[in-house]
Amino acid sequence: MRPDDSYKVLAAFAFLGVDLNRRLNVATDKEKIDAFEQAKKDAKVEFKKKAFELHPDRNKDPLAEDKFKLLSAAMQLIEQVKLAIQPPPVTRIHIVMHPYSTVNMYSNTSATSGTTTAGGWYSW
Repeated sequence: MRPDDSYKVLAAFAFLGVDLNRRLNVATDKEKIDAFEQAKKDAKVEFKKKAFELHPDRNKDPLAEDKFKLLSAAMQLIEQVKLAIQPPPVTRIHIVMHPYSTVNMYSNTSATSGTTTAGGWYSW
């Protein structure tokens, strides 16, 4: 699935009666992940209810089979989706080298110009 296919996911949730936009309108990333997982659980419950109603063996409507296929496709799409939260940008990187390393990141000399940390590791 491509990133620009998010409208298909929203349509699949809406088809199952779950308002994903409203649920994801929360402050923190953790809350968004929890809301998304809960929406997936609610969609699964709604799928089971509607599948029971629309199954062609139970429903004599001539369009029941097509509706059931559409319902199944929506649920398959929802099960494939994972919420991708971008991590915050890294503000500081701490580089640590092994004390016996002969590589110095600043020059071609040995790695003795850094400060020694606990355990003898060099840190810049």
